[in-house]
Amino acid sequence: MHTSFDVAQAFLDLAGREDKTLTNMQLQKLVYFAHGVHLAAFDDYLVIDTPFAWNFGPVFKRLYEKLQPSGKNPISAAIGNSSVVFSDSQAKVAIDLVWKNFKDMSAAKLSAISHAKDSPWDTVFNKREARFSEIPDDLTKKYYKTLVTKSDD
Repeated sequence: MHTSFDVAQAFLDLAGREDKTLTNMQLQKLVYFAHGVHLAAFDDYLVIDTPFAWNFGPVFKRLYEKLQPSGKNPISAAIGNSSVVFSDSQAKVAIDLVWKNFKDMSAAKLSAISHAKDSPWDTVFNKREARFSEIPDDLTKKYYKTLVTKSDD
């Protein structure tokens, strides 16, 4: 398992190679999506940190606190270490897959995707009346299993 900082840094590294920038909100969603894909595809955690259901979607608190000073601006400083951490091919597969499919989406679009009906965020934030609560990994895994299966068809 990896920290949300290191997974976010992997996305920042990918963005840098393509002259793209990422904001806190974009990183939050990309890290969460990669975590979900990894849980579904490999039956294992990608991120050791716990995601929470906040207003604009899943958020890793520690990552949010670290990036919060940037506001809505692109993140310009390194926040983790991806060069050593992602020699694990399964982690790299999940991160690369999420990057390939979501790299061109705005923060608002990524947030909207995370708010899909019956998504883990929707289940915790709207249906359980437990706003700002943890998003259980079993919900994330079950939801992403349906998405990974659909994409295999």
